[in-house]
Amino acid sequence: MILVAGNSVVDLLHKGVPGQMDAVDSWSKGNVHFADRPPEAVLGGNGASVAFVLGHLGNEVVLNSRIGEDVFGNLIQNWLRDAGVHLLHAPGDDTSVNTILLDDNGARRSIYYSGQKVEWELSLQAESANWFYASGYGQVDRTDLACLESVFRAFQSRGVSVMFDPGPWFEGCVEKSEMIRTWALVDCLAGTKHELEAFCSERNPLALTEELLSLGPDRIVIKQGGDGVTIGEQRTPPVTLETSKVNAENTVGAGDVFNAGILHRLNQKSSLAEAAGTAMDLAARAVKSGRGALGAIASLPGGKGPVYQT
Repeated sequence: MILVAGNSVVDLLHKGVPGQMDAVDSWSKGNVHFADRPPEAVLGGNGASVAFVLGHLGNEVVLNSRIGEDVFGNLIQNWLRDAGVHLLHAPGDDTSVNTILLDDNGARRSIYYSGQKVEWELSLQAESANWFYASGYGQVDRTDLACLESVFRAFQSRGVSVMFDPGPWFEGCVEKSEMIRTWALVDCLAGTKHELEAFCSERNPLALTEELLSLGPDRIVIKQGGDGVTIGEQRTPPVTLETSKVNAENTVGAGDVFNAGILHRLNQKSSLAEAAGTAMDLAARAVKSGRGALGAIASLPGGKGPVYQT
């Protein structure tokens, strides 16, 4: 079983929106844009998206997240139910919603209601798991990292492997020493080059991987978008794997889909290189579809998993 902790969001995508619009309190041609296609509601959130993909790939998944009892929460619950994902606790409160305005070049602006904070410690109520996955999101602060450190330590004592993607959200609110202490409890550390180098001295991806491995994690995965991914393991030289260039409808959710691919293959005892290959393929599908996790799964043969079996 894989236990996932993170936020759950409905992303409302409006595509083809002008880069600038006037803001006046009466109607004008400058402040109203008549769209030529309807908005799309897709699954977002680094917890829900990862759990959704993992479920469709045939894994038993439990999700610790805050999902509301409202129209947006019902959407998320239906998507997760179709993927076979179980919720750790009942829905309540309200649901996070991110309204994303995309121009014709794929540049984005957002209006983000971030909802309720994830209660990381509730993850410890779950039954035994093979892996525990957690990721930072827009509401995290120093107390979240301290709580995650405690949760990671508890799972480590239970023999549960931990995968962590801090995202960009902890930069500026935690000390380098706090982050490094947390990373030492992680079996697989993933993030973009920018996110991880913010707490390190190295900038070259291969050297950065070596530095991160020296801090304690068993495996490192550095996401570099169209430049591929750099991976490394203890006692193994790091390598950079190339990825195929794709025409980007938009990149929303691609990083979460990538992480799900890594975790899916590691849960199968696959090599890190095999996991990265699967992850890059899934992320490319998400980017080409423009619909994040939903698009990545819909583009698979038959429309859903399980796939990528060893």
